[in-house]
Amino acid sequence: MYKNQGDVHFEKAIDVNHERRIRANAFLKTINASDVKQKYLKNGNSSKLRIVIGVITTARKTSKLDFRSQTEYLTQTMSRLHDTLNRSVALDDIFLFICNVDHTPNNHKEATRMASYFPTKTRQFSSKREADTFRQQSRHTREKEDYAFCLQSALEHNSKYILLLQDDAYPQENFYDILNYVLQHKLETRIRRGELERDQGDWAWLKLNTPYYRNDFHGEPFTIYQWIALTIFFAGVLALIVYMYLELGHISHSRLTSTSTSNSKWPPTHLTSYAVFLVSFPCMFAVIWITGRPYFLKAHAISQNFYTLEPGTSCCLAAVVYPSERVPDIVNFVINEATKKPKIPLDWALDGYRQDKGLKQYLLIPNLFTHIGLYSTLNLKFYKKRAFAYEYFND
Repeated sequence: MYKNQGDVHFEKAIDVNHERRIRANAFLKTINASDVKQKYLKNGNSSKLRIVIGVITTARKTSKLDFRSQTEYLTQTMSRLHDTLNRSVALDDIFLFICNVDHTPNNHKEATRMASYFPTKTRQFSSKREADTFRQQSRHTREKEDYAFCLQSALEHNSKYILLLQDDAYPQENFYDILNYVLQHKLETRIRRGELERDQGDWAWLKLNTPYYRNDFHGEPFTIYQWIALTIFFAGVLALIVYMYLELGHISHSRLTSTSTSNSKWPPTHLTSYAVFLVSFPCMFAVIWITGRPYFLKAHAISQNFYTLEPGTSCCLAAVVYPSERVPDIVNFVINEATKKPKIPLDWALDGYRQDKGLKQYLLIPNLFTHIGLYSTLNLKFYKKRAFAYEYFND
């Protein structure tokens, strides 16, 4: 049935999505919708929030295929977010809401259903004419205006940070604990040249997801250095093993020949290990390339202490943390760009803002969120297999 869309990876993705849907709906049946919503509404009135989390959503018009009509990405994401936050000691410091940007909000049935569990903000048009005018704009213009609306909605609540998610950005189970640790120990304070340094306010945002294909060694220039470093490391380890083996053999050989008249010689240790390093270097270079960088990045997930910040890229806004103090300026910029440059994608426009302001951007490695969407609401087509196949196997 799915052979025209891809291979077994695609079929596996469909199965995994179905399993997540079942778990998400089962979880929602165990909680009291009214109590959950009132809890977040109460948090929203607090003046000391740590993070406001907004989830941008719009209806997916994908009824042509049965499995696409029941994706329920918003349900999966919201249930996972609440489950994780509810088990966190910091629940009182968080406001979670749905940002329904569908041009006819009531037609987004899944968002309407989730609105009984979570606070929801929707775009309101003063007239049908205004709504029709909005729908007639280019898709990139609508995307910018929707994003600005959700950022502005999050800004209505007093928080230190704003985390804006797409509805198909599925969180890792312990995402909040890791995110809070990274914010506290790698951004708010950091060790530089042996001294504790406070946040200089020189960064625009922190991205918590990047596609698989951009995580590979050819994704960005700086990853090539990591590729070379890993090659040197593994080739060096192999050469060290050979060196130790030859040294032990040399010692044993010396003991045997000390009482013998044999003139046999043991191979020269250093030259042999150097030769092993030189020969194994191109082999390791190829093996590491074939294996892929994402598999090596798994080692960072062993502990929150191993998560690292890398230079961000212009691509993708599935899950982004913004310092609240930056958001008003970003909102104004995005709204202006929607009018001046309607054909420029949102992520490119934001990267232009960052460059103009001379700000840094960061990417957390490895991903804290997985982009589970098979179908793009912006482009109205399937994502390339390479963008999601690997991530589905790491849910």
